[in-house]
Amino acid sequence: MKRLRHIILGLLGLMMVWLCSPPLPIPYSLLSEWQILYAEQTGFDGYAAKLVMINEDGKYRRILSDKYLFVDGYISVSPNYQQVLTYNCFCYGDDCDNKFPRDESKTCIFQFTGIHQMSAVRFSDRVNVNWLPKGAALCYSTQSSQKTSETYHRTVNSTGYQDKKVPSKSCHYAYDQQWIADDSNPQTLSVSRPNGKDELQFPRTQLKNIRFAGWSPHKQALLVIAKEQDTENIYLWDIPQQKVQPLTHFQAGKKKHHISQVLWAPTGDQLLMHIENSTTGEDGLYLLDAHQRLKKLMPLSPKQIDRDFQWSPDGQKIAFVSNREWRKNPHHANGYLGEGGKYGTDIYILNVASGKLTRLLHNDRYKHSPHWIPKQVMRPGL
Repeated sequence: MKRLRHIILGLLGLMMVWLCSPPLPIPYSLLSEWQILYAEQTGFDGYAAKLVMINEDGKYRRILSDKYLFVDGYISVSPNYQQVLTYNCFCYGDDCDNKFPRDESKTCIFQFTGIHQMSAVRFSDRVNVNWLPKGAALCYSTQSSQKTSETYHRTVNSTGYQDKKVPSKSCHYAYDQQWIADDSNPQTLSVSRPNGKDELQFPRTQLKNIRFAGWSPHKQALLVIAKEQDTENIYLWDIPQQKVQPLTHFQAGKKKHHISQVLWAPTGDQLLMHIENSTTGEDGLYLLDAHQRLKKLMPLSPKQIDRDFQWSPDGQKIAFVSNREWRKNPHHANGYLGEGGKYGTDIYILNVASGKLTRLLHNDRYKHSPHWIPKQVMRPGL
């Protein structure tokens, strides 16, 4: 009996130690849910929106940006997930201060500061703003009074920012920041070192309407979209080997293909493409694998909105916005709500392997620019 009492007391002691100890960190691989950050129209003055976060399972929707601060433009997230760039933001209300003058639209940087909050730093008017692949610095270019382009790198923190002028002509950096692509001339495409040296021209001179479509996430190679007659194709330009490889083979003159969006998978071995066919009206979301096999993931209709596609960081899912369900509602013809030309869009997640489509949120507000955010950055709802 005495032995049993000692065992029970020992177990109770271990339980008290366990209850009083700080929780062990959970390996991130066991956290199955990600969060989706997006902009959601508020009903105030057209497309003015707030930054909103929702869990991958559709739970715990919460507004992050300040009560009086609105965004009205595309948003992008820094590679380390700590900051959010908005191409237009403005303040409306009595709480506006010198930092955010009332009704003045500027580019802003929002920073994650706590469980439910973000702070913002005004960035001012700039063009061609991109995150650098490494760290949390921005690259932007602007025009001087003599209309010459100047490029800067900017680091931003909670107290302000610091600029550094750089010699490059563009902000399209390769993953290792060893090369920069310049597509300012629509008739050609060039790459050079960050110091402006070793410039190379895209060798397929017979192609027209050439445009940069993104660097590989792991190699010194970039995607190029170019048109021959009335059809667009995608090419892979390997910089070290100076080789151009066609990835799609749409024939000119038969069907008019337009590639409206192309995204590398995070693994670098697949491409996601939104292809529009003006001849047949059959749009679609396609996956191009490492063997150049083209698979249709989902049909798209030119009569509805499907856009802002974003890979999940593990390459298994795709988030996007669509008004497909709103178009089915007889009270909202074509997905439009009428007042001010606003329309309802929702956030969807497509499972690449199974093709399963999940609608995260259902309300009558316009949403755009979904981005995947790890739960370590902000973990409300846990």
